[in-house]
Amino acid sequence: MAIPADRNVVRKEAEKKLKYKSLYIEIQRMWNLKCTIIPVIIGATGIVTRSLRKNLEAVPGKHSIDSLQKTAILGTSHIIRKVVQSEASSLSSGDRCWFKRITRENRPVTREIIIIIIIIIIIIIIIIIIIIIIIIIIIIIIIIIIIIIIIKRTARKVAIYRISSLHLPT
Repeated sequence: MAIPADRNVVRKEAEKKLKYKSLYIEIQRMWNLKCTIIPVIIGATGIVTRSLRKNLEAVPGKHSIDSLQKTAILGTSHIIRKVVQSEASSLSSGDRCWFKRITRENRPVTREIIIIIIIIIIIIIIIIIIIIIIIIIIIIIIIIIIIIIIIKRTARKVAIYRISSLHLPT
């Protein structure tokens, strides 16, 4: 089980399979048991791999992908809240170099927070664009229906006018 950054979800799944491959072989060889490696990988913002549903079906018991995603997102928000509170308290205590604090990978903590915020903003913008496109399509359909109705009414009036203007011999 792992909760990596979203861009590393597929890579982390491959790493887990490779990491436990030797244990898998050892169990099969020593106890002559059939076993399976079941990676359960959920991104920090809830992104899952395509194979997660199939992998969870192999695990006994009832598992909800929604609840696993919720747990991952709540964990991420808890970490972000602690970091922001820590930064705010160090800033208020007079430490003016709070932005230089570094993670294990020698990257500023704020960079990961900014990336998460940018991803959320991009997702919101995409959803808004999709809604606008749907509204435009609905408006176009309504306009087409109105035009068709007007054309039919006009065609009826023209047909009635032509019929009434015909001079039939008596």
